Amino acid sequence: MSERGAEFLIRWVERNINPEEYPAIGDRALAEVKAGQCLAEAEAAGLTRRELEAEVGPLAEFINLRMSTPPDPEGRWAPEAPPLLH
Repeated sequence: MSERGAEFLIRWVERNINPEEYPAIGDRALAEVKAGQCLAEAEAAGLTRRELEAEVGPLAEFINLRMSTPPDPEGRWAPEAPPLLH
């Protein structure tokens, strides 16, 4: 993943995913909607789906996992959360 793609995903998740607002993992339809929103913003910024998915895998699956895994009190993602970067 490009550094720009990684930075975009980090910022997008921080702005758009609040695990306290979403149901437990498994809401594939909502994850698909959020993935579409993320991809639209990424493409407007000149990034491709391929760049975003190079490290995190399928975008909807990544977002689905993020929606169900809250960050710790300092705002860092818990160890059981899927890594944003390998």
